[in-house]
Amino acid sequence: MKRNLRLLAWYLVGVLLLSSVDITYEWFSPLTLDDGTTVKWYGFVGLRGGAVGTGNNETGPATALSLSLHPPQFVPLPFYVDGGPEGGGMFVSIWFLGLVVWSAHALFRMRSGHSVRRGGGCA
Repeated sequence: MKRNLRLLAWYLVGVLLLSSVDITYEWFSPLTLDDGTTVKWYGFVGLRGGAVGTGNNETGPATALSLSLHPPQFVPLPFYVDGGPEGGGMFVSIWFLGLVVWSAHALFRMRSGHSVRRGGGCA
């Protein structure tokens, strides 16, 4: 149990750090409409606003590779997974990913017997 709590503490530190940084790559990707006109459109991929994702938007100009630091962001909520046609994006919350990784690691440790004391018998 103590090891799982220690593992949870490391999970929380990692998630806090990852929700405090934005690392994205953005590029210019114009849209061509049915009438032949083009619209300025920008695609991006990376870690932004506490979520890992890919999408596109109308803002610009494209910044190529960018890095920014900010206070931890707790929105999107821990179990936020989203995708949609409006922006063509897909986002998965860092908190959700961290919880999945921590749960899998804890279950693997329990299954392999790491959390059970060695050499002890049943009373």
